[in-house]
Amino acid sequence: MKKTIYFLLLGCLTLFTSCLESGLDDIENSDLCQLSTITMEYRWITQNANGYDQMARQQMTLSQNAPDANNEIHVTVTVPPMSNTFPRDVRKGVTLDGLYLTSTISASASIQPLGDAPVMGKPGHFEVGKTYQYLVTAANGKTQTYSITIDGFVNFESGTFSKALVGYDVVHFTGTANVCDYASTDGSGAALGEMGKDPNYKGSAQANSCAIWDSSAGDMVIYKVTLEDNASYVFSCTTATKNDGVSINVEVSTDLEWLKNAANINAEHTYAVENTGSWGKFAGMEQGGYVINVSEPTTYYVRVLLMNEAGTGGTCCVKLPTWKN
Repeated sequence: MKKTIYFLLLGCLTLFTSCLESGLDDIENSDLCQLSTITMEYRWITQNANGYDQMARQQMTLSQNAPDANNEIHVTVTVPPMSNTFPRDVRKGVTLDGLYLTSTISASASIQPLGDAPVMGKPGHFEVGKTYQYLVTAANGKTQTYSITIDGFVNFESGTFSKALVGYDVVHFTGTANVCDYASTDGSGAALGEMGKDPNYKGSAQANSCAIWDSSAGDMVIYKVTLEDNASYVFSCTTATKNDGVSINVEVSTDLEWLKNAANINAEHTYAVENTGSWGKFAGMEQGGYVINVSEPTTYYVRVLLMNEAGTGGTCCVKLPTWKN
C-alpha cells in the first residue's frame, strides 16, 4: 500500500512540475518591452481604528496615462477632491515632490530610470515642464525607451464657490455702458438701478445679478472681486446681440490702471458673440480663457470690453457675469 501511495505522489509531482515549466521558454525568450500604462499616487501614514499606523494611498488623476505612437506620455497631474478617505488637511499637502510613479509593463520585462528620472515605486521628485525617461528591457534583452513629461500640476478645489458680479463690484466704466442690477438671480424683472443713467446709483445690497446694456463699441466695465484661497476660478457670462462682427474681450489683472487702457488686450481672450437676432435673446458663453489659480486671497479686477470689428457700431448685452469654480 505504501509503495502505491509513493508512486501516486511521485506521479502527481511530475505532472505539476511539467505544468509549471510549460510556456517558460516562451517567457524567457520574449522580446516584449512595452510600457502600457502609468499611475501616480500619494501615500501617507494614518492610524486605524485600533490606533496602529497604516499606509494610506490616493491615486492622482492623469490627463494621459498611456504612451502615444512616439512612446511619449504628456501628463497633467490633478489632485482629486477631498473625501472621507482623502481628508482636506492631507490633500492640501500634496505636491509633485514625493509622489509614487508606477507602471504596467510586459511580462518578464524590467524597467529602470535613465538620468535623473525617479525610481518607479519609490517617492520621487517631479517638476512641471521636465521630461523623464525610462528604459524597458525584454527578457531576451530587447529594449525600448519611454518618455514621461509633466505638463502641469493642479491642486485646487472646485465646485464650492460662485460669485455674481453686480453694481457694488464695479470700479470703472466708460461711454454708454449701463450696468443694471436685478434682485433676481437670472437678470429678469425690473432693474434695481442703472449705473449708466443714474450717476448717484452705486449698487444695491439686494442685487443678485446684473447686465451691461446700451453699450457702444470700445466701452468697458471693470469689476473688483476678491478670490479665496486654494481654488481655480473661471469667469462666465451670457451674451446677446442683433449685430454681426461683435465680440467681447475679458481681461483679468491685479493692476486696475493697466486694465483702464483699452490698448492692453490679449487677443486670445477675445470671443465672437453669436448674433441671436435680439439684444434680449441670450446664448451661453463659458469663457475658458479666464481661468485663475489662486493660492491665497487675492483681489483681482475683471474688465469686460465691448468690441465691433465690423465697424457698424453695434455691440452686445453681457448678462450674468460670474466668477465660479
